[in-house]
This record gives sequence, C-alpha cells and structure tokens, in this order.
Amino acid sequence: GAYVINISELGFDKLLGKGKVTRKMMVTAAYATDKAVKSVEGAGGKVTLTAAAGAANGRGVKAGK
Repeated sequence: GAYVINISELGFDKLLGKGKVTRKMMVTAAYATDKAVKSVEGAGGKVTLTAAAGAANGRGVKAGK
C-alpha cells in the first residue's frame, strides 16, 4: 500500500525536496529535484517523470533552472 500522487493533476510541475517523507508513495511529476527523488525513494517510494528532459536524465530539471 503506497499513496499514488500525480502532482501535475494538482496544478504543480515540480516536485521539490523540502519537507520529510515518512510514507511510501508513488509520485508522478514533470520535474523533480534530486533531493525530492532521494526523499521519496528513501521512504520506499518511486518518482516517475513525465517531461522529456526528466525522462532523459532520470531526474528532471532542477528547481530554479
């Protein structure tokens, strides 16, 4: 049992690494920071990137770029 979250459907493009992840979740986002991906994966979850740049490098474009 993991939470399934598509942040694009919620009106967001980037998954940022601020905060603490304490539950397993499967997150779909256009972009994600390395810190965000590590946090989600550290709790046993997975981040799926939908943007072409994100799929190419495995992480997406860093926030602020």
